[in-house]
Amino acid sequence: MKVEKAPPPDVFPDAKGKKFAIIVATFYADLAAWLEDGAKRGLRDCDVADDAVEVFRVPGCFELPVTARRLIRAGDYDGMIALGVVVRGGLANQIYAVAASWTSRSQPACRSASVS
Repeated sequence: MKVEKAPPPDVFPDAKGKKFAIIVATFYADLAAWLEDGAKRGLRDCDVADDAVEVFRVPGCFELPVTARRLIRAGDYDGMIALGVVVRGGLANQIYAVAASWTSRSQPACRSASVS
């Protein structure tokens, strides 16, 4: 089965003047760097200035929600991107890692009044 890429949108959202945080889990450093680069390119496509993007690196996916919660509470960012990789077979308890990471990643937004 051949999968074709969708064409890029004609119009990107305008995020000029907004400030963003990117949180990157670096356990798989090469993949993390690739994802971070893609996130930065996506923000540039939306007219976000490079100096309006701050990157926070954490050791693994478990630290993503803790860092996200701290950044949300600080209220310094208009948007946030969390990037992490769990490779199947990479961890003996990968199912628990994925479930815990996804569940706790949604909690900061649910608990924060500053997120709409």
